[in-house]
Amino acid sequence: MRYRKSLWYSLAAIVVVLNIMTCNHAYRFTHFVAADPNAVRERPEDLSTSRRIRTAFTGARLPKSHLSATPSLPYQDWYTTTEPNLHSWWLPRAGSRKVAIVYHGYRGSKSGMINYGEALHRMGYQVLLTDQRGHGGSSGYRTTIGYREADDVAATVAQVRDSIGAYDELLLMGQSMGAVAVMRAVATGQVQPDRVILECPYGTFRETVMARFEAVGVPTVPLADMLMVYGTLQHGFNTYRLDPDTYAESLTMPTLLMWGQADDRVSRHETDRIWKALPAAAKQRHYFPDVGHENYYAADSIAWLHVVGNFVNVE
Repeated sequence: MRYRKSLWYSLAAIVVVLNIMTCNHAYRFTHFVAADPNAVRERPEDLSTSRRIRTAFTGARLPKSHLSATPSLPYQDWYTTTEPNLHSWWLPRAGSRKVAIVYHGYRGSKSGMINYGEALHRMGYQVLLTDQRGHGGSSGYRTTIGYREADDVAATVAQVRDSIGAYDELLLMGQSMGAVAVMRAVATGQVQPDRVILECPYGTFRETVMARFEAVGVPTVPLADMLMVYGTLQHGFNTYRLDPDTYAESLTMPTLLMWGQADDRVSRHETDRIWKALPAAAKQRHYFPDVGHENYYAADSIAWLHVVGNFVNVE
């Protein structure tokens, strides 16, 4: 009898610890702390063993991204009147009636997208580089990894329309989380761009959670699904419905899908599923060899300029 009691107490303790762990991870994964511009950003797999163990229990305290650079081209600071308040850089181009809006990935900022924006500017676009909620110069410290960021996409598209009036073409480009936000904004009918560029969108939210646990060295089963449940409770939406695989079916406009073959965050299987789900007409893809989950222009500018230039019909 005493042995059975001890066993039940041990099992109960394990269940409690696992729930505390996943609740902490769900919160830390989506809530940032004040940024330290001098801090060095660390990837989970680069942590020491002792820090990995501590992080496995408490979750990592992630600093909000900061703006590390500004465009070399003339630009204007724009702020939305929505809540959260979004900060963007507008790069005007005289005589152009084409607009490109660029969205960064998780824990990124528009500073990391300047090379994309300036390249699109040279291709003839007026460009808006924007920080999504909880990132860079935008307000808040919380992210939903692409779900409510779709509202940010809609807010910035509306801001461009209200500020400059009519335009001939709208190109939306998103990287990772930003790509998912663009896909969801289209799928929910909030925006209708003329072209879309997607860089390394994840296939399902569950898969990106599993990739995060694997990077830290934490077992994915059953913790990934436990985190999904806590994420649902903390954010007020069903995290299982954060499903880019399904969103892709709504992208009927010309769409360019790009992925790096050395990506340790998003698998080829996920990327191929999204490619298959995209409507057959006017879609293109390019997979970069030896490139990871990173800025593709910085990794291989020649290939990126060629692929994107052909997609937007620029010689």
